[in-house]
Amino acid sequence: LKFFFNLPVSSAEDLVRDLVDKAHGDKQLAEIGIIYIDEVDKIANPSSSDVRTTSGSGFNTRGVQNNLLKLMEDTEVSLQNPMAPQSLKSLLESGGKDDKSVRTKNILFIFSGAFNGLNTKLQTKSGGMGLFPWEEEKNEKRKSFLDLATTKDFIDAGMEPEFIGRIPVRCALQALTADDLLHIMTQSEGSVLRQFEEDFRGYDIKMNTTREALMEIAKRAEDENTGARGIVTVLENTLREYKFELPSLPFTNFTVDNATVCNPRAKLEEMIASVNQTEIRVKDLLSFVESFNRKHEPLQIEFSAEAVSYLAETCVKEDWQMRSYCRHAFKGMAETLRTIYKETGQDYFVITKEFAENPSDEMSRWLSLLESSFATEKADLTM
Repeated sequence: LKFFFNLPVSSAEDLVRDLVDKAHGDKQLAEIGIIYIDEVDKIANPSSSDVRTTSGSGFNTRGVQNNLLKLMEDTEVSLQNPMAPQSLKSLLESGGKDDKSVRTKNILFIFSGAFNGLNTKLQTKSGGMGLFPWEEEKNEKRKSFLDLATTKDFIDAGMEPEFIGRIPVRCALQALTADDLLHIMTQSEGSVLRQFEEDFRGYDIKMNTTREALMEIAKRAEDENTGARGIVTVLENTLREYKFELPSLPFTNFTVDNATVCNPRAKLEEMIASVNQTEIRVKDLLSFVESFNRKHEPLQIEFSAEAVSYLAETCVKEDWQMRSYCRHAFKGMAETLRTIYKETGQDYFVITKEFAENPSDEMSRWLSLLESSFATEKADLTM
């Protein structure tokens, strides 16, 4: 059973209680569980003061380490928070004995942290050790020097001697290389690359990626110095505009090559320039009509050939996306047509070029004609 935490935590004993919760109340299972605590370097604060507090956090770093130390040294942890009123009442009634407790002897505690300050110190220290030339070259490429850290180094970094002494097994991880990131990107389950491919597939667009492009993405992700998160950053910077532009273009597939990664905008503009912009606008207008007719049944609209040409040419000239232009220009059209439908039963309307040129004026004119026809009918009834 594993349980993961980020420091700081409100109470060290709460870690054990939460471990029991994760074990669904099975104390025996919890007593052989694993508690993994990340960012342990946040409770390390080098200071000459007896009471150490992390900058701006307001919690006692020495106290947190000592509380964790008690858990690692085999203790009994009550499953009830002793500060809770109900727990105090139960303890008084039982004469101070608590049968509901968990022993920490066989719980494995694993700690991890970046220790950036210590890493920098060790890097400086290793640079002056008189290494052989080939060792110096290797030293320049490495990003983590924590494998050189001694117990004294951790104590100087702010860890309590008793605390670090209870962690005898230590290992340092090296930063992910471009080859590592390439493997993660192409082989790992739930790869962010596959997520991007799935996003485009939702628009019926297949995204292909060349080997050279993948290597370039991996190299750039390595330069980010944020581990596997760098892959997300590079892919997002590369494909962000493609996700917005391609769904409105007549592409069913595209290839991410090295040029795409190096200059995403230039490659996208090249793709856009390769298509007939008028045809794109016409296609988008037909899509707008289909969407309008589905949404406002039984109303049905159709644009005349002259109206289609006018709208397509206008959008190309003004660099408008057709859907955006139609939502702006024909705002209120659905309400106008529904009013006419309710009064006359007419459900089919042809949008002419005159209507497309002045939608607001034409809608007002249609409503005026409707009102005047009602007035004429009333006059006839009076006569």
